[in-house]
Amino acid sequence: MNAMYERIDELCKKHGTDITKVCRELKIQRSSLTELKMGRVKSIGADKIAKIADYFGVSALYITDGIIDESNPAEQSAEDIAKVALFGGDSEVTPEMWQEVKDFVEYVKAKYKKGT
Repeated sequence: MNAMYERIDELCKKHGTDITKVCRELKIQRSSLTELKMGRVKSIGADKIAKIADYFGVSALYITDGIIDESNPAEQSAEDIAKVALFGGDSEVTPEMWQEVKDFVEYVKAKYKKGT
């Protein structure tokens, strides 16, 4: 079973709910999580991860690989979601990789500020 699915299932049990009910409440297709459970996909979209993380009050990175403490999700949520969106959540994002992304964002902002 996929580790991300296991994490979501664990959160459901902890909160006295189930994956089907969470999907219904968040308007997420249950089949996307079934595909995850069966291993036919490695991850789900960052938008779905963000909804699920918000629903349970944890960070997106906690759901994707569990290396972030769930006790302070708001502090890292935006960065975690960006990392999942850019890197798919299935690999480690090193500080060097993340810095390169931030540098590129600054380059693009500066380019468009100049109007070129």
